[in-house]
Amino acid sequence: MSFDFNKFLTSKSAKRHVHPVDLFQSLKVIDPDVKDLWLAQGDALRLWHAIRDHEDVALVLNTGAGKTMIGAITAQCLVNETNDHVLYVCSSIQLVEQTAKKAEGYGLKFTTYYRSDFSNTLYQRGQAPCVTTYHALFNGKSRFLQDLPSAIIFDDAHTVEHLLRDAFSIKIRRETFPKAFSQIVELFRGYHRLIRAGVGYEETQKQRNANNYWFVPPFALYEQYHELERILLDANLDEELETLFSWEHLKNYLDICTLFISGQEIVLTPPVIPVSTIPYFQKGIRRLYLSATLTAGDKFMRTFGRVPEIVAPKTTAGECERLILLPSMHEDSPDDVAIAKNIIREHKALILVPSYRREAIWSDVLTMREKDNVTEKIEKFKAAQSPEKMSLVSRYDGIDLPDNDCRVMVIDELPASLNPLEKFFWERLGLAKYLRSAISSRIIQAFGRISRGMSDYGVVIITSQKLRDWLLEPKNLATLPLFLVQQLELGMSISEDTHPLELEKVARGCLNRERNWLDLYNEKIQKSNSDVESTTDPQALRISQTEFEFGQALWRRDYEVAAKCLSQSLEETFEASANTAAWHLLWLGYCYERLGQKREAYEAYQRAHNIAHNIPPLHLQDWSDLTPELPDQVLEVARYLYSDPLVMQQSVPTNFDLDLAVLDGTGDSDQIEESLRLLGQYLGLMSSRPEKEFGTGPDVFWDAGEGPVLSLEVKSDKQSRSSYVKKDLGQLRDHYRWVINHSQSQTIYSAFVGLSLPPSHSSNPDPDMDVIELKEFKAIAQRLRAALEDICSQALPTTLPQKVFEVFKQRNLLWPELYQNIKKCKLHELRQKH
Repeated sequence: MSFDFNKFLTSKSAKRHVHPVDLFQSLKVIDPDVKDLWLAQGDALRLWHAIRDHEDVALVLNTGAGKTMIGAITAQCLVNETNDHVLYVCSSIQLVEQTAKKAEGYGLKFTTYYRSDFSNTLYQRGQAPCVTTYHALFNGKSRFLQDLPSAIIFDDAHTVEHLLRDAFSIKIRRETFPKAFSQIVELFRGYHRLIRAGVGYEETQKQRNANNYWFVPPFALYEQYHELERILLDANLDEELETLFSWEHLKNYLDICTLFISGQEIVLTPPVIPVSTIPYFQKGIRRLYLSATLTAGDKFMRTFGRVPEIVAPKTTAGECERLILLPSMHEDSPDDVAIAKNIIREHKALILVPSYRREAIWSDVLTMREKDNVTEKIEKFKAAQSPEKMSLVSRYDGIDLPDNDCRVMVIDELPASLNPLEKFFWERLGLAKYLRSAISSRIIQAFGRISRGMSDYGVVIITSQKLRDWLLEPKNLATLPLFLVQQLELGMSISEDTHPLELEKVARGCLNRERNWLDLYNEKIQKSNSDVESTTDPQALRISQTEFEFGQALWRRDYEVAAKCLSQSLEETFEASANTAAWHLLWLGYCYERLGQKREAYEAYQRAHNIAHNIPPLHLQDWSDLTPELPDQVLEVARYLYSDPLVMQQSVPTNFDLDLAVLDGTGDSDQIEESLRLLGQYLGLMSSRPEKEFGTGPDVFWDAGEGPVLSLEVKSDKQSRSSYVKKDLGQLRDHYRWVINHSQSQTIYSAFVGLSLPPSHSSNPDPDMDVIELKEFKAIAQRLRAALEDICSQALPTTLPQKVFEVFKQRNLLWPELYQNIKKCKLHELRQKH
């Protein structure tokens, strides 16, 4: 019998639609929930189609507004247009499978790729997109580097920043590489001993503390670079799966990486990810970024090195009903966690925490903790009918629990940093502005975990003062969607005026769909007058662009261009954030060092440390055995006087007089605040401007590292017939509380800087509120100048710290005696004198 070839006869091939709406209308949809395109989906597809030839487009829709369908349709349209390879990238294997399943319901055929395996051949034949993971895309041995796609869909694009960082991070875990780990720890023990941090460094290792990372500055790494390279080569990192892929990226660039050492792991990662070297971001490849958050331009620039065209169709889809409760808003709330536990007691609840330390606080109510198989745990929680309590640690996206899957959620604490570099920025440098958009994105994602469509509803409880304070700051609220801001405003109002023990009843009102709650919600949300808009800070965007350009030049080892990027923008960076400028100065110094410009390098290193003491110092003289009893203040002064080993400072620092000139009262408030900060810096104190840096806190803050701290409120603009009014006193009290929350000190000095004026008749000053006239700080500056001149003319490098100590003690410049001896008045006593 002959072979039947007739079965291969087919009708004419179906038309391969390029327009996304035409493609959707041609699909044989089998998902019963999909009837037609929603209005916003149709708008999004048409808007994208109009600019589809652009290389970088970001499509923004709320969670629950149908982004997956849009991504799937655009991906197939691009396949049909190009007859080439198109990738759809997700953050996890779970989401790869979920996306492929949804695409099948839409009538689309996709290929999946994970664990080195393609599910079919459609992708290779240019007939369907491939859904894969970011790990498969970004690892140093990615199979997609061999045959680049013509287009890439980045799902949940807000997650790419930390996933890229993971791909470009070598992690030497103590458990996996015990020999290499101990060798590297030993390699930098000497440096930490020299900067008088040896005890803490040793303690971290002895306790095997996984949360405490020690930052090794680039100049210290460079001193040990060849030995570090030898240790890592001997460790055979290319033979272990956990280091194989990142080693491929970084093995030739170890000397231009940051280095962090904890008690459990050592992490090497670039200061800026070299995105421009990744082939997927080259010209000729189209990229579509999908996100539920309107990613701020500065964050997008830091991640991708570009600002995309934004497609954001107006829609209320995904704007679900929420009751947001903040127990700590009420003055009688003793413990917001305890109140939250009471509210969720009878309900199935998800608890989002940033760390295992915070998870432990909830251990008495948790019935399901995070384990290795998170997917299995989540499915079990979804199916549960009983009031289970499940925690997720540092997982703010990729988990969907809509409708009856979960209607109650706790967001506990600010979302945590996801890697040691970000942790250093947040916890050590306090770069609140720098990380604002990243934190905002995670908070928006967190709110979306139990919310999908417009008919969904639920209760969200906010715990911890840090998260509450972040949400109270107007500049932070400006980064959130308007409807979420409206919900927060309503929740704050309810929480502030309702006794904490009544909040459980309030939550029940929402969950039981009580009429009075629904009426209140509809009226308040509709009538909210909030004018908050999500915008990109132009200054933050320029700083991010500077960092990106610096990072790419550094990766090319073009140190001259890298230094130019940072130096040309340094003044503007200082205006935005002194601590960000300090970080830039550190890397500017390293570029100078690699160019052979030692003197400029040492000056930049010292300036960086003077501004932000948590940036480790360049230690050119070993004083560790000579001066164990001297205070840190003295060593900080000695360091800046000895910042250049070629010639010790022969006189006061070059900019001393200029920096402190406006202490004579000739400057405006901003200039005076900066001069007071610089005065504290020249005194060897940790000196900062929290209100400028974080948007809250005192104008100027002095801290010696131990002992009393000083909070200053500058009121230099008050006239002789004025007074200190209730608002001024409220500011001082509020900033006093800020210091309590941000300092370990048991003694806090709090003072106005201004004329010795009385308090207003309606105000009631606290007994310890001081007033210090600006001329007193001018007098300190003059005493300090004379002291530095005497020290420079008499001291040798080996005797410098001791000489600083002797002169400072003699001139009453040591802290806290300096403050105790300054002329000041008690505010409440000024009322009696006037």
